[in-house]
Amino acid sequence: MEKLFKTGDWYHYARLPEHEKRMYMTIYNNLKEEAEDFSFRAEKHNGVLPTWDRVLEIFLHVIWDNPVLYQVDATNIGLSYDPLRSDIVRFSCTDYFSDDVEEAVEQTLRMRVDEILDTLRSQPRGYGQLRKLYDHMVERIDYMDDVSRVNTLKNLEARTVTGPLLSHLGVCAGYAKAFKLVCDQLGIGCFYIRGKGLGNGGWGNHGWNVVYLDGAFYHIDVTFERGWYESTGRNQHRYFLRGDEAMAKDHQW
Repeated sequence: MEKLFKTGDWYHYARLPEHEKRMYMTIYNNLKEEAEDFSFRAEKHNGVLPTWDRVLEIFLHVIWDNPVLYQVDATNIGLSYDPLRSDIVRFSCTDYFSDDVEEAVEQTLRMRVDEILDTLRSQPRGYGQLRKLYDHMVERIDYMDDVSRVNTLKNLEARTVTGPLLSHLGVCAGYAKAFKLVCDQLGIGCFYIRGKGLGNGGWGNHGWNVVYLDGAFYHIDVTFERGWYESTGRNQHRYFLRGDEAMAKDHQW
């Protein structure tokens, strides 16, 4: 995948302590090589092994920093690790693209991203490109409703970049990863943030983006804007470049 796409800002990696950065890189290198099963020794810090939850969190940091790892279904992995008994960490990952179709998927994904980039390069760098990308995703990518989720493959794709970019169908994770992937190609600082969003059913798990523009951080939530767009037929830019105070009204992070 590296030959096809630029790697962008590793926001989550940069904020890890050194001993966790080494674990991050071990996981990343295995996933980059498309290893479906791999193991390694967890490193002690101050004489203490990391918890099971912390190892999983570092794995998710790798997925959030690298949307090009679309072949990994982060919701369907096996993590075998008991720090009370052993320092051995074992991961098993589901690769839901067979080898005979993965090359075609990669090339088609590259073509689709290039098409989007062509529409953005005529825009003013930074704000103009972000707004054009936001508009494109809000107005052209459908949110996957509960009915569509009976199709397992589409459900899996919707959580990665392939659903929004190839099938025009996604959920919050897919929207945010696709947005970051394009920003990475433009050299715009962007990362995936996880938290909760306030919807009709109350607070629920949610993911969106934060971008770095003109010396400041701003929130962008394509998913929430798409919800308004589907109900009103208008893109009102309610969730485009929002500050922390405004975003905190219906988001927690």
